[in-house]
Amino acid sequence: MRHKEETGEKLTLPFHATSEAMIEHLSRDNKIGVIVKDEATTILKNARKQYGADYYEMMSKLYDGSYYERRTRKAGLEIVPSDTYVNMIAATTPYIYKVLEEEFFTQGLGNRILYVLWNGETEDSEGIFDVDIKNYDSKDADILNKLRTLREKCENVRTTIPLKESESTLTKWRDKISRIVEKFYNEGKLIEQSYYGRMWEMLVKLAALHSIARWYNNPKANVAFVIEEKDTQWAIDKTIKYIKNFHRLLEEWRGATIKTDAKLESSEKLHETIIATIRENGGRITKRELLAKRNMTKNKISAHIETLVEMEKITLVSIPWGSHFKTEIFLDPDEAEKYMTEMKQKYPNKLVFIPTSEMIRKGQW
Repeated sequence: MRHKEETGEKLTLPFHATSEAMIEHLSRDNKIGVIVKDEATTILKNARKQYGADYYEMMSKLYDGSYYERRTRKAGLEIVPSDTYVNMIAATTPYIYKVLEEEFFTQGLGNRILYVLWNGETEDSEGIFDVDIKNYDSKDADILNKLRTLREKCENVRTTIPLKESESTLTKWRDKISRIVEKFYNEGKLIEQSYYGRMWEMLVKLAALHSIARWYNNPKANVAFVIEEKDTQWAIDKTIKYIKNFHRLLEEWRGATIKTDAKLESSEKLHETIIATIRENGGRITKRELLAKRNMTKNKISAHIETLVEMEKITLVSIPWGSHFKTEIFLDPDEAEKYMTEMKQKYPNKLVFIPTSEMIRKGQW
């Protein structure tokens, strides 16, 4: 996707760039194009980094084509022209559920995206433009050439004009979506409310896209992009699919979050149980006794012991003992120090030590 137009302008934009770098590129090079990402989670990760704190905001404004300016200490006032238009295509795996955050939606960037979730079956892509996209990798140059041609042709065509019949259908759907937005607002479902708030705009854009495709395939038919009823119906069908995908995305993300929270809660309960077991044993316990009382193996309990050590809830003292380690676990670090001193005197030829987190992770305790 790095094919250049004859003018030297690229139709693709950098997909690894800070806010400053992207603004500089759009100001200096092409002001229109698409960002292609093979992993959508990089967007979320960029937003979490310090330099990308305003990444969501920048991406939203660039998508909207709105006038964008920012002031930085280094460069002063940076401006991207108002005729900047940016689209984005990205793919991901279920890993996105681990890094997805509510701000992605509530800020607005997540509401500007149409989601396509694989249902486990292979489906042929529906091409509304007369472009063969089945062998995508070998068609890069051809697709970009046709995109350039489309752009050039569109510059000489009048604004999209909906017919009365399609306008009536669009108006009904606008009112329907508005009622749903109000319902979500009353229920306090802010993510759903904000996403549906964009659906009217998306529906109109899809209808216009279908109209443009019909014109592109037969440019002599019209001198204007006219949204007809068939364009509107196609857009409605698409919008319904995208809405279903959005709800599925939310359901799977929230389900993954619940599982993570449940796992964390389960770990916290086990930590409390380990502490209680040591306390019931007089504030110290051997590793063997702890494993027996909790009916757990060393491998299964190591991660929890490591966490409690990092939290300074417990202190371990270990002595190499044949092929394994003889370990005492203490709640009071002073008691652990006293025990370690006693063991060094008792076993002067042995290494008596307090295992670090890394040593516990490696099983050296």
